[in-house]
Parts: sequence; C-alpha cells; structure tokens
Amino acid sequence: MRFAAVLFDLDGTLVDTPAAWVEAYLATLVAEGVTGYDEQRFLREIYSGNRGLRSVLDEHGLGRDFERIRDERDARYCSLLGGRELWLPGARELLESLHRRSVPTAIVTAAWRRYVEAMDAHPELERLTGAILTGEDYEHAPKPAPDGLLLAAERLGVDPTDCAYVGDQPFDVQAARAAGMWSVLVRGSHTPAEAPEPRRLVGSLHELSAFLDAAGS
Repeated sequence: MRFAAVLFDLDGTLVDTPAAWVEAYLATLVAEGVTGYDEQRFLREIYSGNRGLRSVLDEHGLGRDFERIRDERDARYCSLLGGRELWLPGARELLESLHRRSVPTAIVTAAWRRYVEAMDAHPELERLTGAILTGEDYEHAPKPAPDGLLLAAERLGVDPTDCAYVGDQPFDVQAARAAGMWSVLVRGSHTPAEAPEPRRLVGSLHELSAFLDAAGS
C-alpha cells in the first residue's frame, strides 16, 4: 500500500527523550515530597498511560500547586534536552529519505511546543516535516483520541485513511485506529510488552524505512 502521508510520534519514536523526561519528572515529584515512584512504576503508570500531571498531583494533595510544579518540571526537562544528541538510530535518515521523495510527513506529539523547541534537533525536524503538531494544538483531546492525527492529515491535505501513523506506545496505536489510519508500532526500549497489536510491528526505524520503501511511500 502506498501511503499518501506518513505521520510520526516524536518522543521515543524519532528522538530519545524518555530518560530525560523521567529524570525531570521524578526529581520534581521528590522535591514536593512524593517518593513512591521508581522509574519502572513511573513508566508503567504515568508515561505509558499518558496520564496528566494534574491527576498525579491531585492524588497526592498537591493539585492547588499544579502550575508552579508543572513549570518547575518543564524547566528541568528543557535544561536536560539542550545540548544532547537525541536522534534515535535511523530517524534523521528516514525523514531525509521521505523528504527527498516528497512524501508528505508530519509529527503529532503530546509534548508541548517549548519542549520541542528546546531540542537541538528542532531545526531539522521543522525542515524535514510538513507540520509539527504539539500538545497545544489538541490540548483537550490527547492521544488515544484521534484529534491530533486528523488535524495533521487536514493540514497536509490528505485523507486520513490513506495515512500511516508511527509511534512507540499503546496510545499511538489506539489513536491511529481511531483516526482510520494504518497503525505502525516501532518497538523501542520504553514500549510496554502489552502494547496492542498494530497493523505493522517493526523493531527499528531501519526496518520501518524498508517497509515504506516496499510500500512505495
């Protein structure tokens, strides 16, 4: 199948940011006296579940300080992102190849725009993709809702059912299904074992590149 466009998740799919996110998030919780999370529990209950910070803070009686704590977490995270080589193996080459062949691409991420702009990879991401949709663009309907994916398809001027969405988390697969897109799961180091079955499962971006080449995209 030739895809009219290929859409990508960002964190854990194209760039290696989860470790920095975990570090910043847990350091912020510890500073507020919340010490019940280790990395594995955080990844299982918060990261892979796409659970919002407000919900976590409410659980610990800290909801009234949400904005301050969020800003402190974000400052930690952005400081960790700057100056790091974040590209995952094969990511830049894949985007370069699609760009060269004039295949429409977009990024649909739950990350806030300030996070993306803090990455050294940001100028290349802007150059190589047709659109970058961040959490601000579909704030009230995060994945697994399909809103961000459908908005990206609209901006690219393509039919959602002719698109593939590539991600590394269960909610990426669920969002692709809800949007009527091909779901492609890249199994990365932070992909949970119980992720739902996608239309296509690949073990690396190099394998994904070969699949897209074979599909004519």
